[in-house]
Amino acid sequence: LTQVTIPPLVTSIKMFTFQNCTSLSQIIIPPSVTSIEAHAFFNCSSLKQIDFPPFLTSIGRNAFFECSSLTQINLPFSVNSIGSYAFCGCKSLEEITIPFSVVSIGDHAFDRCSSLTYIEIPSLIESIGNYVFNECSSLINIEIPPSVISIGNYAFSGCKSLRSIKIPFSVVSIGDHAFNKCSSLLQIEIPVSLKSIGNYAFRGCSSLSKFTIPPSVSSIGNNVFDKCSSSLQKSFKSFLDSREKCI
Repeated sequence: LTQVTIPPLVTSIKMFTFQNCTSLSQIIIPPSVTSIEAHAFFNCSSLKQIDFPPFLTSIGRNAFFECSSLTQINLPFSVNSIGSYAFCGCKSLEEITIPFSVVSIGDHAFDRCSSLTYIEIPSLIESIGNYVFNECSSLINIEIPPSVISIGNYAFSGCKSLRSIKIPFSVVSIGDHAFNKCSSLLQIEIPVSLKSIGNYAFRGCSSLSKFTIPPSVSSIGNNVFDKCSSSLQKSFKSFLDSREKCI
C-alpha cells in the first residue's frame, strides 16, 4: 500500500486504520474529516507529507508516531488538541505550525523530533507537559506564551542546540529535569512569579554561567545544577547556604 485516497463524507480516520503501513507515501484526506484518532498513521515511516483537512479539530494519541519521513506539518486553525505522542519520533520534521486554536498538547507530543529547529507555542496553552520537546536536539529557539503556568518534567530535556529561553511571568513551576542536557543554553530569564524548581532541572547545562533565583521560589529540588560549570555550582551552593541561615 503506497497511496490512499479517503472517500468524501468520511468524518473520522479511526484508530489503527493505517498503523504500520510502512510503504504508504501519499494520502489524500477529504475536507469532511474532523478527527484523526489514536494510532491512525502509527509508524507510516514512508509518509513524507500530509495535507490536513480545513475543519480538523483533534489529533489523537500516537497518531503519527514514528512517521520518520515527515518533513513539514501545517495544522489548520480548527485544531484544538494534539494528543500524547502524536508526532513522537518524527525525526525528519523540520517545521511545524501550531495554530493559536490549540488549547492542549499531550505529553511526548514532539518527543525525539530531532530535526525541529523552531516552534511557537500557542497563546492558549497553560501547561507544557512532560517530555513534550524531549530530545529535540536541533531546536534553537522557542517562544513560550504568557498563558503558560507550568513546565513539565523533561519538557526540554536533551535540547542541546537551545541557546536561550525566556520564561514568562505566568510560570510558577519548572519540573524535574525540565532543561536537562541543554548543553548550549547560555542564558535563561527566570520570572519573579516562579515558586518551584524541580530535581535536576538544569542538569548538564554546561554552557550556563549565570542564574538568578528570585525570592519567590519556595521549593528547590535536588541537584538542580548537577554537571553544570563549577562556578555556577559554587554560586548556587552559596545561595543555598545563605538561604538556610535566613530560615
